[in-house]
Amino acid sequence: NLVIQRGLISSLPGGYKICRRVTVWGKFRDRRSGKEFYYFDTHFDHKGTNARMHEARMMAAKMKEIAGEKAAVIMSGDLNTTFGNEALAPLREWMSGARETAPVTDSLPTFNGWGAHDLRIDHIFYRRVKVAGYESLVNDAVRYGVPYLSDHNPIVAWFKL
Repeated sequence: NLVIQRGLISSLPGGYKICRRVTVWGKFRDRRSGKEFYYFDTHFDHKGTNARMHEARMMAAKMKEIAGEKAAVIMSGDLNTTFGNEALAPLREWMSGARETAPVTDSLPTFNGWGAHDLRIDHIFYRRVKVAGYESLVNDAVRYGVPYLSDHNPIVAWFKL
């Protein structure tokens, strides 16, 4: 893929946030098909419930502003809450969850807390693309040589433009 535009969205102003968070984004063109899509990656606040609600609203608004209503859009991130949580409603209203709609998927955790937790708080959302599969890459000490790569397990989704 070829990057044709990129940017940074700063976190919320004022008293909503506990931590400063940013979103990175890019506009890409598939070299084979010539089709374009936008990709956003973010990290929502881990303590402030109101912050996550406002971050989801801001993300939906910024993605609409940057990509428009007709563009293919993929967004991923550590959103620090479960998919069904009300804070993510603005994202669910505009996009679909890859884990929740992929024909091949799993229900494995995304946050392990170095072995202390078993939560699904990292997500991939999409719009105007077709999801082919989703996978949580749970830690495998044999494969990676350590029990945990991070306090979060990597997640991946496959899409067709």
